[in-house]
Formats: sequence, C-alpha cells, structure tokens
Amino acid sequence: QADPLVEDCVFTSDPKKPCLTAVICEKGGKGRFERCSFSHVGEAGVVVQSKADPLVKECDFTYCGKAGVVVEGGGKGRFEKCVVKDNVGAGVTVSGVDSYPTVADTVVSDNDVGLKISGEGP
Repeated sequence: QADPLVEDCVFTSDPKKPCLTAVICEKGGKGRFERCSFSHVGEAGVVVQSKADPLVKECDFTYCGKAGVVVEGGGKGRFEKCVVKDNVGAGVTVSGVDSYPTVADTVVSDNDVGLKISGEGP
C-alpha cells in the first residue's frame, strides 16, 4: 500500500485555471503530509476516500473552491495542527457512511461553513 512522505511542499494553481484537487488519497492509501500548503485549488486541497488513512500535520488550506479538506465515502485520516482558512464552502467536509477523520489542534476560521457533516455520500 502506498505510504509516501511529503514535507514542506506547496500545492497551488492559477486561480484563472485551477486544478480541481491538489491531493487525492484513496483505496487504503496512507501517506504523511507535513508542513505543506494547499491554496487556490478549484475544489479541495485534500480529498480522502475509500479507506485511505493519511496523516496531515501542520498544513495550511486556504482559498480552495469547495473545501479545504474533504473526507468522504469511507475515508479516515488524521489532521493535526493545521490551519483551514478562507475557503469557499466548508473548511472541512465529512460525508458518507464510514467516514471517520480525526481533526485535532486545528484552527478552522473564515470559511463559508467551518465544518460540514452529512450522512449521505458525495
């Protein structure tokens, strides 16, 4: 199973032609993302789905179009000491059956919605 270490990286795109999502973790993938920045992405900075379980630590999510972080369809993940700010839509969206992320020691501010939780799928 994939388990990359990604440190001190910047994920961004041109606001006039943004990429849809900076990172997608799926199908049981893991990965550690530390001190990264996700900004000006069309939909979400990070999407976690289908039993993926990444660790995202000390990362910033700003100016994303749908949400800074999306956990859906059985995704998990741990988000620690992050800043989720100034996103259109929600800072963090959790939806679907068996989606169980942990968000700890994280600042979520100045988004249209701070945390959006839905029992329905994506």
